[in-house]
Amino acid sequence: MWFRLQRKITAELRWFIDSVYEPALQIGLRWRYLTVAVGVATLLVTLGLVSAGFVRFIFMPDIEADFVIMSLTMPQGTPVEVTSLTVQHIEDSAERLRQEIIDEFGSDVFVHTFAAIGAQPMQAAQRSGFGDVEIGGSTAHLAEVTVELTPAESRDTVSSEWVANRWRDLTGTIPDAVRVNVTASLFSVGDDINVRFTGLDLDALTAAADMLKGRLEGYDSVYGISDTFLEGKRELKLDIKPQAEILGLTLSDLGRQVRQAFYGEEAQRIQRGRDDVRVMVRYPEQQRAVEPESMPTGATGSIADHRGVCAGPSTACPSPWTRMRSGATPSHGRPLPYA
Repeated sequence: MWFRLQRKITAELRWFIDSVYEPALQIGLRWRYLTVAVGVATLLVTLGLVSAGFVRFIFMPDIEADFVIMSLTMPQGTPVEVTSLTVQHIEDSAERLRQEIIDEFGSDVFVHTFAAIGAQPMQAAQRSGFGDVEIGGSTAHLAEVTVELTPAESRDTVSSEWVANRWRDLTGTIPDAVRVNVTASLFSVGDDINVRFTGLDLDALTAAADMLKGRLEGYDSVYGISDTFLEGKRELKLDIKPQAEILGLTLSDLGRQVRQAFYGEEAQRIQRGRDDVRVMVRYPEQQRAVEPESMPTGATGSIADHRGVCAGPSTACPSPWTRMRSGATPSHGRPLPYA
């Protein structure tokens, strides 16, 4: 029976070659210029349909996921309490969205909601293709809230993209947030709009990025506008005057005393069973409080060197409080803010 089937397929294939393919090939070779013209015309018509939008082309289409991720980036140095309050606001908006879907569509598409403060694990997993993700140390200015939805095959009321857009609207603008990103796709191939500025003047680059963001905010369909320039933690740059160096003071002496003014100094360490108790000597809390343009009281007094010899406060030359620049991506020595 198997050989009979093979003979039948061979006979049909031979008939197609002799009756259809070979005559068509001979005609095409005889009218070769017409054949080339028809091929070129077909190619031009196809390109015209695609460029005119009649045939939609998506290089990397979005694949709907069964979860929606809202990642939050606050300024560096933000206390964990402030980040926690913002995460609570995001979770409250997700709960309002859940109730809205139940009231409108009569079904609950939320499985559960979970939040992470100090890291963005789901976003990191998405970038790595959901492989093994190594999460570094915790940082209080990062957070993430993830909503898991019911499987797409059983969720015919709303799409994950609709949930993401509605969740963004209900959350609104988050004060002081550097970046708020909402993702509803299984994987991401990058931003839809990405403009790179390069140059040596970081202030000019920042101004150009701000101007571009202002123009993009004028379009209703554009959201999640941000740049890669992030202000770092507050810092105080210190220097020693020449007369202090004559007295034998160094920047190390000055830096140690300024740290003591902020943090205190360990005077003794006591071992109690398995516990290690540190005895710290500190200024009163009101003297350690720092206003935006001032230094703690303990850092404005006399400066002592390693021998205990004190010099007047005029030997130090502190600069005003500034912000570390931590967000520009260097390339060949040039900062590159993205927008």
